[in-house]
Amino acid sequence: MSKVLGDGLLLENSAGQFKVKYTDLPAEVREKYKTSAVAAAQKEQREAEANARFVANQQNLQTERARLRATHKAREQKTTAALASAARNLKIEIPNQGWSIGILNCGFGRLAKESNGGQFICRGMAENGLNLSIFVESPHGSGTGTEDVYKYYWPKASRNPLLDVQSVKMEKDERFVKVTYTTLDMPNVNFYFTHKGKWVDVHISTLSDAKTADKIFAEFQSQLSYGD
Repeated sequence: MSKVLGDGLLLENSAGQFKVKYTDLPAEVREKYKTSAVAAAQKEQREAEANARFVANQQNLQTERARLRATHKAREQKTTAALASAARNLKIEIPNQGWSIGILNCGFGRLAKESNGGQFICRGMAENGLNLSIFVESPHGSGTGTEDVYKYYWPKASRNPLLDVQSVKMEKDERFVKVTYTTLDMPNVNFYFTHKGKWVDVHISTLSDAKTADKIFAEFQSQLSYGD
């Protein structure tokens, strides 16, 4: 019994199967199987091409699945980060003004809010010991810049007898004027700014050591915002 292959014959006897290449067969035998050999070679080629396409398709499928998994994971991470960011941010609406102040949510519980005429006051204490006070009121003068707010409020705040004058440091950027200082070794920061005809003083303090306070204040400042 024999099977015609593309490059020879597969013979079988009582000892088993063995392959004989066409180059090792007599000329008359090669001629006899010439047509069948061509057909077998073509069939083997087609099967090899089909197998290659199948392997390529499987590889492409695995690559696409890996890409989809990576995309899905990235979206999940982005969503998780967005939710975490949202949980870390707290919007405080200014009554009847159409805008809000955004702050870092350090674990504030219920905020105490008061609104009287053109003045709004918000106070609270966070889980990390951060004390917060926000004052929003009508301008005390004709100034419309952050320095005008600073020049009005800071002289009053600096009269505090507990203030360490040597610790006072003032900085300003396009968003606000920032003043850092200590009172009885307690770190404090005031952010002064103006928005839509209102003057604002955001004050934070903590009983933490200076290094911890710097970190808390930096995180708070990074999230401090105001607008519609």
